[in-house]
Amino acid sequence: MHRKGVMDDITFKYLSAKRNLKPGRLYLLPKLNKLDPELIERVQQNPTLYKNARIQGRPIVSLSDTVLERIGKYLDKFMLPAVVQQETHLGDSLEFINTIEKFQVKPDAYLVSFDRKEMYSNITVEIEKLNIIEANQKINNIIFEMHRKGVMDDITFKYLSAKRNLKPGRLYLLPKLNKLDPELIERVQQNPTLYKNARIQGRPIVSLSDTVLERIGKYLDKFMLPAVVQQETHLGDSLEFINTIEKFQVKPDAYLVSFDRKEMYSNITNGNPRISHSLSLEKNMLVKIKRRRVKKES
Repeated sequence: MHRKGVMDDITFKYLSAKRNLKPGRLYLLPKLNKLDPELIERVQQNPTLYKNARIQGRPIVSLSDTVLERIGKYLDKFMLPAVVQQETHLGDSLEFINTIEKFQVKPDAYLVSFDRKEMYSNITVEIEKLNIIEANQKINNIIFEMHRKGVMDDITFKYLSAKRNLKPGRLYLLPKLNKLDPELIERVQQNPTLYKNARIQGRPIVSLSDTVLERIGKYLDKFMLPAVVQQETHLGDSLEFINTIEKFQVKPDAYLVSFDRKEMYSNITNGNPRISHSLSLEKNMLVKIKRRRVKKES
């Protein structure tokens, strides 16, 4: 970039200067806003109770003294003026509090929050009008072409191309009951009417039932599931997860840290032997299916 004249001398010297580099430092930023108000009050009265308090933490990787530190500062300098002009931009927590205090919320309203996948994902973009018929037509064109070339058999073709009453995906919230305060659960059990005031976090789920993708999803699931269950990291359900972690030997002073995944399989790097092994299993399975089909036709 400097050779081509895209970068000036001052920026070039700043970014290319030699320095003592280190790996990123991982730490947890406590989510104090998720503490039970009653617990906060008890800790204020007796500070020693904080040792037993379970405080959720947001995993942060500090880029200080890393190879990305100066590039990040350089980009931030030019991107910040554009970011602050967005309608959804909030400078800090104080500005956020001042903003929501102006909202007029009905007493029986539900306040729902969603975790952002990554920074700047709250910048709005123009979304085209939902057109289920057009989306279905595009999918059918691909299905018809695969059937014409002999890649898809008649039974699968009829199943995927059959006409049906299509609808858009349905969004609902799956309550995160595991994040409820045990003391709150006990009080609700004693007085069920208290559940109306309980703040229950929810995981946003989009149901694909009766959508254009429902049957394709079922079709792919049928062939991918045998390969998925052979992975070392596969867990069938919550019960299997519980049985697995019960076998772990954890020291009393250890910290148990969990991370939200941005999307499925995003934690597997390119060239990783596990993903190569997974693809190999799937390829071998598809080859066997193809051979069986050839034998039946012959």
